[in-house]
Amino acid sequence: MNFDRMPSVQTHHESFFWIIMLPVLAVVMPAALWGEIVRVFRFIGRSRLIRRVQVKENTRAQRAQRVEKRRRNTVEQEREAKGKQEGATTTAAAAAVAGSGANGTGEKGKTG
Repeated sequence: MNFDRMPSVQTHHESFFWIIMLPVLAVVMPAALWGEIVRVFRFIGRSRLIRRVQVKENTRAQRAQRVEKRRRNTVEQEREAKGKQEGATTTAAAAAVAGSGANGTGEKGKTG
């Protein structure tokens, strides 16, 4: 190629090319890639939406598990308390029977 006759090459440096090229590139590239840019933003939006829904579902599931665990613990505590109460009643009844003696006078060892 014969660049001797081009005044832009003789009087300007390589920076002259980039001064012209960068603004042109800034307009042409987005225009050429507009469809791909839109696809990327839609993909990001969909993936964020899916992630948000999954987080909500996980949160609901975790909340349901916590509620179920609390309910089970409460039921178990109630059963234990009821068992202790029945055990205490049974023990008190056994002590009363043992304390009454064989003759029913309430005094041990004495017979009528």
